[in-house]
Amino acid sequence: MKTVLIVAAVVVASCLLTTSQAQAVVVIDHFVDGTFTLTVTSAVPTATLTQTGLSCLGGQRDVKVEWLSGVGNNNVQGQVDINYLDYLSFSAQSQTQGRLTLDYGMGGDLNADLYEGGANDRISVVFVFSDLSGSVASLTLKSGVKTQTVTKMPPSGPSTIDFFFADFNTFTSSDFQDIDTIKFVLKGAVAGDYTIHDLESSLIPEPATMFGLCLGVGGLATYIRKRRAAK
Repeated sequence: MKTVLIVAAVVVASCLLTTSQAQAVVVIDHFVDGTFTLTVTSAVPTATLTQTGLSCLGGQRDVKVEWLSGVGNNNVQGQVDINYLDYLSFSAQSQTQGRLTLDYGMGGDLNADLYEGGANDRISVVFVFSDLSGSVASLTLKSGVKTQTVTKMPPSGPSTIDFFFADFNTFTSSDFQDIDTIKFVLKGAVAGDYTIHDLESSLIPEPATMFGLCLGVGGLATYIRKRRAAK
């Protein structure tokens, strides 16, 4: 019965996300293709990957996973798993800290219109799971010769379902009708564990939509936690 409820909640989340996408959402990455797993340790502290032909903005995703500090052979891992509800996960083992970088536009300027004629007002990152405080996330946009970075603290705490927003008005020098490159960086907390479902340009959701989406994504988070615990 619990499984049925969780699956139903996931369906709700998918439907609500589809509805929000109809509202001029510009998808940067929904992690629906390009399965990968990158694992790093103190012996090999950096791993990179370039994936092409994807459905993300620009069709290319450049990934870097870094081991920053830790003990013994404890590792840091970044993963996109399209076989289980399409999500990006990033985690570090006990007493270990890492950093994840996603780049879009490295294969050529995106020439992306994130503004959509005024329909959108922010870049949003949907965190399905973020278990510990102390992490730092940043978004860097490049348009022409101008590059600007906004840094914020992501949501944190057990069972966190939240939206990391970077409002357009915080990027004072960016031309949102012609974005060349986008970089998302997540420096995790020690032993942090994170799951991201969406990276997109959108309009702030209406309260009713936000509430329903949180309920649906909550089911997704429960599913992911149960699956990880079973490993």
